[in-house]
Parts: sequence; structure tokens; C-alpha cells
Amino acid sequence: MKSISRRTTLKGIAAAGLAGAGLLPRGASAAETTWELYTYYPVATGTTGRGMIKLAEDTEKATNGQLKIKVHLGGSLPIQAASITPAVANNVVQIAGDIFAVGNIPVLGVLRLPMLVHNVEEFEAANKVALPYIEAAYDKKGVTVLGRYVYPVQTIWSRKKLTSVADLSGQKIRVTSPEQGELLKRFGGTALTMGTPDVAAALDRGVVEGVVTAASGGGYIWRDLLKYNYLFPVNFLESLMVANKEALGKLPADQAAALRKVVTESTDWITKTLSAEENDLRDKMKAAGLVVTDATAAEVNEGQKKMKEYWDEWAKAQTPETADVLAKVRKALGR
Repeated sequence: MKSISRRTTLKGIAAAGLAGAGLLPRGASAAETTWELYTYYPVATGTTGRGMIKLAEDTEKATNGQLKIKVHLGGSLPIQAASITPAVANNVVQIAGDIFAVGNIPVLGVLRLPMLVHNVEEFEAANKVALPYIEAAYDKKGVTVLGRYVYPVQTIWSRKKLTSVADLSGQKIRVTSPEQGELLKRFGGTALTMGTPDVAAALDRGVVEGVVTAASGGGYIWRDLLKYNYLFPVNFLESLMVANKEALGKLPADQAAALRKVVTESTDWITKTLSAEENDLRDKMKAAGLVVTDATAAEVNEGQKKMKEYWDEWAKAQTPETADVLAKVRKALGR
């Protein structure tokens, strides 16, 4: 009954918002289908926003206009970032970029554990182990994983002085998952989880002093509100492109195949572009006054030691399957 109530609420809220904005699909002919795409990302000019637009445009071209996708940026619909998974499951939107999903797909937390993955190659190895379980968890909710894109390593940014782990003490930092926030807590900081569209106002009002993100993620978006970037490698972060399983199943086979191909191409483009522009964007911010500080080897080692203890604690609080996935990932990484 709980899921029925949640479904009704989500559909009612989102339908009201869509109707009010004049965005509900019109009656489509047998030869044309319109899907709604929602992303947590709020800026059309950023790489992630451009990637979503590219996905929509390329899908329409690949299907000769038979499958159209309307892109809605973060904050433009009454869907919270952490509610994107159920919004897709309940067909409120048919396709979405889903990054704040750990509350709905707990096994995703394995890939979010701080200091577990040290580089891109390790992240791909960890993802290879975890992905089948992630896909199965989404499938149980009526959602299909079509692809994913990966942000560069997440570091810590702040309006207040932040040039060492000691400076984290007392600071309120926005994170994308509880797992990410645990590192901050263990260095005396306070972690707050909030969707991307809410961050700028939170920084401006002092609700948070900083964020954990990449330069090509939120760093450049919020560049006017951030003064320090401490290059402490917290973790890597991926966003899943997911679709409503039933809606996907109703597409003609050629349209579904075209969509999958376009999603793969678009997400690959986002990942490569984010990586390519990471240092350039940080350098631009540095030239404008951003104070950038590398974490010392001793600080990184201290973080890894603190987090290794946490990995064991985290596993004990999960289901046996999720704990098993973590064990397999740690074995694959040799830690």
C-alpha cells in the first residue's frame, strides 16, 4: 500500500506541474511517441545539460521523428532529485538522469564509498562488478538502466578557508549521498544532502559553506559562490540514465534499439567531455581568484585509514547481498 500511495502522490504532483507548464504530451499518433526526460542538472549550457539535449536531438534524428524527447532541467518540474527513481518507476517521466538514487537503490552506495576507488580505471573495475546488481535493483522497481556517465573525482569546495583536512572542522558541506558525507563527519564537518537545483541558494544564504563536486560538475556552476578548492579525492560519481521499463517495452523494436544506441553515445560523450574540461575549468576559476590546494599524501592516507573502518561498518548495516557486492568490489581492487 505504501508504494501505491507514493505512486499516486508522485503522479498527482508531477502531472499538475506538467499541465501547469503546458508540458504534458499531446495525443500522439501511432507513428509518433513523446517521452519526458528529467535531469537533476539545472543548467542547459553545462556539459551534462548539453548532453541531455544532445540525447533528445539525436534520438529524434535516429528514429526519423517517431520518438521525441522533451528535456526538463533540474528544478523545472516538481520532482525532487532524490525522487527521480520513483518518478521514472511510476511513469511520471519516461527517462531520466538519476544520480541521487542511493536511498532507492542502496547497492549504488558501494560505488559512493569515500576513498574506496583511487582512479578512473579502478572505478571501471568496481562498476563492472556492481553494475549487474544495480541493474537488477532498478529492474525490481520497473526501471531499466540504459547507460551511465561518470564525473571526474569529487573534491571539496568552500566559501570559507579550506586548505587542509583540519579546515573541514565545523564546516557545513553539501554532499550527494550519506556515504560521501561520512568522510566529512569523521574530520569534524557536517554533511547535508540536497539536490543540485537547491545548492546555489543554500550557498548564498549560508545554509552550507561548501560542496563536494568536480569542477566540471557543480564547481564551475557555483564559481561565484566558492573561494577554495581542496583537492582531496573523496570519490568518483556516476549518473545512471534510466527509463520506465513498461514504456520502453511498448516502443517498436527499432526505436528501442535506436534509443539505447543514442544513450550509449551521448553518455560516452558526457563522460569524455567532463574529463577533458575538468582542469581547464579549474584553471579559469583559479585565474579569477579561486584558492586551489593539493591534499598531502599524509592527509590522503589518514582519510583512507578512517574510511576503511567505515567500509566495514557500512557493510554491516546493509542487506547481505549489498555487503557481498562490497566484498567482491574490495577483492577486485585489492583492498
